Amino acid sequence: MTRVGHRGGTAADGDQLAFRILGPLTVTDGAKVVDPGSAKQRTLLAILLCRANSVVSTNELVETLWPHGQPRTARKNLQAYVSGLRKAIGDCSLVFKAAGYQISLGRSALDAAKFDALARQGRSCLRSGDPSSATGLLRAALDLWQGPALAEFAGNPVLQHEADRLTARRIEAYENLVEAQLATGSVLDILDEIGELARAHPIRERLRGLQMAALHQAGRQAEAFAVYDEVRQELARELGLSPSPVLHQQYQAMIALQQPKPGNAASMFWLPRAVGDFVGRKRELDELLRILGRPGDAAAPAVAVVHGLPSVGKTTLAVHAAHRLRSAYRDGQILVELRDRGTGDVVAELLRRLGAQPEADAVCEEDRAALLRALLVDRRVLLVLDDATDAESVYPLLPVAGGSAALVTSRRLVALDSAHYVGLDAFAVSEAVELLGKIVGPARVGADPKAAEQVVRAARLLPLAVRVAATVLVARPDAPLVSSSVDGAAAARAAIASLVDDLSIEERRVLHRLAVIGTAEEPADSTADDVAPVLESLLRAHVVSDAGAGHEPRYRLSELLAPYARELVEPVRDRTGLVPISNPAFLTSVSSLALELLEGG
Repeated sequence: MTRVGHRGGTAADGDQLAFRILGPLTVTDGAKVVDPGSAKQRTLLAILLCRANSVVSTNELVETLWPHGQPRTARKNLQAYVSGLRKAIGDCSLVFKAAGYQISLGRSALDAAKFDALARQGRSCLRSGDPSSATGLLRAALDLWQGPALAEFAGNPVLQHEADRLTARRIEAYENLVEAQLATGSVLDILDEIGELARAHPIRERLRGLQMAALHQAGRQAEAFAVYDEVRQELARELGLSPSPVLHQQYQAMIALQQPKPGNAASMFWLPRAVGDFVGRKRELDELLRILGRPGDAAAPAVAVVHGLPSVGKTTLAVHAAHRLRSAYRDGQILVELRDRGTGDVVAELLRRLGAQPEADAVCEEDRAALLRALLVDRRVLLVLDDATDAESVYPLLPVAGGSAALVTSRRLVALDSAHYVGLDAFAVSEAVELLGKIVGPARVGADPKAAEQVVRAARLLPLAVRVAATVLVARPDAPLVSSSVDGAAAARAAIASLVDDLSIEERRVLHRLAVIGTAEEPADSTADDVAPVLESLLRAHVVSDAGAGHEPRYRLSELLAPYARELVEPVRDRTGLVPISNPAFLTSVSSLALELLEGG
């Protein structure tokens, strides 16, 4: 393989030159140090490496080589320095392009490129809730530094600007490392490093806030408070400013943690009332209590996801479980609704619920999310995140360390790392009848059990639809049970409408064609691999189920949607007026879908 960044135009992989700018400018060829040449050639190489794989204009190169005034022969001299540098590092590495020069390097040839790649991966792991992986990646990135960047060029304004830019990226990576180690509870080993960096950057507020958090986690509260006082004085003296709302709120939160906790955490109890007629769900409830019942025992905070169709009772189950878990989460339980809300609004609401001042809303969304995580670390709080639409809206809200936990409800199967999933189906007939009896009275249901069963079946065994039908009966104590069937059916149709409304255009198109094929006598036989991902998405949305017995998946409409298939293929019909049909046949496979999809569009 031919590599750029080597001597003599062609070299084997092992002969590739390595360039370092994260510290003194260094060029090596294996174990041998390569001399780039004169001071001007070193300066030229430094600016080209700072912009590796990008064209640096001739004008900028001249300005870098002669920052205090250019000689008349500057461009001619530049060509001579380029020629000398080519002899040192190889002709193929340095080329003239578009009124400038470019040095072309593989990512592994330049330490700054390797640093950026590792730091970016570490930041991504941190944001996705994997602080352990983030710690390893960020530490590997920072280990590439051998001292201040390009220190020998401190008097050159252009290269000093580049060095400052590299240093800022180094500090950001170090801040992310501290945040990751805070999340894993392992800051003791880096307290001295944090202090050294903080002394070099005394008014960088995120760094000082992390220093405070690290000292606090290490049990050195007095030193943490002293850091805040230092920052406050430095900001006032240097800039005439007060600490930012985030830093001030962090300070207030640490003070609050030092005060004795009241025996009653009612101010932190933000759950709706648990229903008194809770029915069934014993297996699912026991699973949630097992997953969430021992906060702080696992390596990472527990996350449970309750998923299922609309109106199937996900929120009711989650709230019931949260009430049962109150003693395990002494610092509170908070329910927030996620549907149709921006993540920033939800974070701001949680901060207010946790006692953050309104000023915290003024800072950027990323800082607010970091503050939320910091407030949860030393508390035991259960977050009930209701009606999530995707993983991206949930991740910034999840606790990353400590004894807090999250209970998520969603109509779709959202992919969250290390989550425990609890699926929820419609009631069994006996459970639905029991709920009906708890609302209208067991004697009334017992007097006409067949009518009661007819009512709950019309409601498609959905808890919310059964409750609607029961409420109608309570308002009409002398009406026969069966009279509420239409109301239960209407509530079930509304659930269907909301389910279909949630689908993307592509998902609706495939659902429409699936309904067509389901009513056809002889489905077409073809293949289309691009259909499978959409069907899998519909499977996660509980719109279809997999009825395949072998390796090839076979899909059919879910039991809730199946009776409405005819109306699904009549798009002009108002979905809230769907009328069930009898004896639907909806079994099909990926292969038999393909031709119909291609023909139907």
